[in-house]
Amino acid sequence: MKRIFAISISLLAGFSSYAGTIPLFFNAGAITSAIPIDATGFFNLGTFDISTPFPYDIQNTLNFTNRGTMLSSVGFRF
Repeated sequence: MKRIFAISISLLAGFSSYAGTIPLFFNAGAITSAIPIDATGFFNLGTFDISTPFPYDIQNTLNFTNRGTMLSSVGFRF
């Protein structure tokens, strides 16, 4: 019983590491749906076209680089 409990705790710990802030979000294609982005850096070379009722907010981002196209129906919150 103790072994199964230890294995389940280690699996949960592995999943929690994916929920944190990533170092860089890189887009070289086309994003057309509002996906949550939690990244320290944002680099866009492609098309970033989002339609939301509120300004689109990217979490925990310190550096933005846009060399593509960024469109939003309401706008962005930087």
